[in-house]
Amino acid sequence: IILVFLLGLFVTVAEPDLSVVAEMTTNKWLIIILVGLGVGVFLIIGVLRIIFQKNLKTWLLAFYALAFGLAALINPRFIPFNFDAGGVTTGPMTVPFILALGLGIANTRGGKSSSSDSFGLTALCSIGPILVVMIITAILDENTGIYYEYVPTLIDTNEAILGSLNHAFFKSLMDVGIALAPIVVFFLVFNFIFIKLPKRELLKITIGLFYTYIGLVVFLTGVHGGFSPVAKILGTNLASNNDQLYLLVIVAFFLGLFALLCEPAVYVLIKQVEKTSDGMISKISMLLSLAIGVGVAIASSALLFAMLHFSFAHFLTYLLLGALLACAMYAT
Repeated sequence: IILVFLLGLFVTVAEPDLSVVAEMTTNKWLIIILVGLGVGVFLIIGVLRIIFQKNLKTWLLAFYALAFGLAALINPRFIPFNFDAGGVTTGPMTVPFILALGLGIANTRGGKSSSSDSFGLTALCSIGPILVVMIITAILDENTGIYYEYVPTLIDTNEAILGSLNHAFFKSLMDVGIALAPIVVFFLVFNFIFIKLPKRELLKITIGLFYTYIGLVVFLTGVHGGFSPVAKILGTNLASNNDQLYLLVIVAFFLGLFALLCEPAVYVLIKQVEKTSDGMISKISMLLSLAIGVGVAIASSALLFAMLHFSFAHFLTYLLLGALLACAMYAT
């Protein structure tokens, strides 16, 4: 149990999607640790569910009911961030690890339902950060600020562009090193005491970790230096003009669609689904379904917030309706 908790915590701390969201708050590392704790706790719950073959449907409905119950009690302005905290756990670091962990445990346990039981671990782990961050924000003063206010900036020279990219690059070098250090140290200690892998295998893992470090640095540099600023500028300009709402919906749809197509964690998921279903659910059909679903969700959210002049009551209502629809479909 302790091992599973630490693995969940360390992998989540190294998650680049979490780093991106935490950058928008006033206390980045506190948020990262809280989300990591939530994932660690619910990874234990998910593993125990697989071992004892408990019904996933019941657990999901119960924990989401608890989340919405808590949402009704806390300051409404914290609600969007609370639910975003759960979404960032479905990134390129956490998804491959959690899927592989679930598959390994289910196969070791055996049984007719081992293949299907290997799924659902990621869904449970996404609830943990929501509940943990909700509990923390519930005890915060209502005037406590957790968001940075977005101030649009114009970069109009080559020197400014290079300076922005250099800043993002060197900041990512340090942040990724700090984030990966715990899981690397944990692996080395665990290998030295228990596993004792051959030197050849250890070398392969070391090279893989090096590639992981370089990949995460490049990813975060691209996000902070290009993708995120472009998305902010587009959202600000399109939402400020009611005559362009149709354009906002179109742009939001395609941004969501293409962003999902570029998400590496999705390809890990659809590959395992196709393998587990013996090809009955093809990778291309699942990829298109996910991409269109994300595109529609982002487009409808953008339109809703632009037309209703965003309020937290509208956000919670929209989120609750979506959750109820998902639960109703899942229950059938």
